[in-house]
Amino acid sequence: MGTRDWEVAQSKVRKWEEEQRASDLGTVTLERAIELFLLDAQARKLSDATIQKYKQIFKHLRAFVTTHSVRSIGQLDLQALRAFRVSWQCSGITSLKRLQHLRAFFRFLVSNGWITENPASKLRPPTVRTLPTLPLTREEVARIVAACEIQGERCRGPVYTKSENVRRLTELSQLRAY
Repeated sequence: MGTRDWEVAQSKVRKWEEEQRASDLGTVTLERAIELFLLDAQARKLSDATIQKYKQIFKHLRAFVTTHSVRSIGQLDLQALRAFRVSWQCSGITSLKRLQHLRAFFRFLVSNGWITENPASKLRPPTVRTLPTLPLTREEVARIVAACEIQGERCRGPVYTKSENVRRLTELSQLRAY
């Protein structure tokens, strides 16, 4: 072993045992798993925006793994993922999306046989409270109409027609001139 220090010897033995378990399971490093997942995402023709979001969550995961001395994918259990989720500083909807991306990554790990179960599937989703979309007030409709007066006749017709039937701003914003 090349040492007389009991602590160093035990550390080396643990490392060897971990490497042996990893080779027995056919596991890969976290970096390699991320690389293969992103290649698979590109092969599935996911949008660039989606791939960017995966890269962002992986950036956070790498930082977490480094600071918490996680050496293998197998150490990313339910407790570790809960601690990882606590480190997220984002809104409820963003947290929900990140959890969905994390679950997809761990499904990929399970499907490749690198881990036996998906600990991310056991994480409960955050509570997301969305405010209902309220109808436009008369003042808001008047401002939209005034803006159309500036734009000209092309804009005015659809807005006058739709403003009587459609009251949500999102619906008005999706109008198209035919």
